Amino acid sequence: MDRAAMVEETGTVIRVAGGTAWVQVERGTTCSHCSARSGCGVGLLGQVFSRRPPPLEVDNRLGAVPGDRVVVGVAGSGLVQGALWMYLLPLVLLVVFAAAGQELAASGLAPGSETPAIAGGLFGLGLGLWAARRASRRLGRRPGLRPVMLRRLPAAGLAVAGGPAG
Repeated sequence: MDRAAMVEETGTVIRVAGGTAWVQVERGTTCSHCSARSGCGVGLLGQVFSRRPPPLEVDNRLGAVPGDRVVVGVAGSGLVQGALWMYLLPLVLLVVFAAAGQELAASGLAPGSETPAIAGGLFGLGLGLWAARRASRRLGRRPGLRPVMLRRLPAAGLAVAGGPAG
């Protein structure tokens, strides 16, 4: 796999079993670097509604142990495919089923009512989210799209070869 085309994230190994490690990725935010962070509601909403992402299951080819900080990578193409499934599919199905509901209402089912369009849109969104979840599980099993452990990072406070301590 071409490492140049990978998106990398830092994380901590939280569990190891056999040849598999579970890595809790450190979610970063751009809000901490923004000059408008004190007057912006996006950062506050992110803090209120954020959830800890589930740990990544990766092959433990480096022999990492719980507590090790590691860099994991995901192929950029896999990230794009996942984003398309997770965002585009539910949106498209929402619009298609809302339009179908609107057509049903206009054909005499409920003239002047938006209820069929709303119900159709909600159904389409739910169907799209369900299909996206199934697709992401299927895509996640493909070897070229699974996250991989790229390297271990030195423990905090230890000197890196050729660099300062800490």
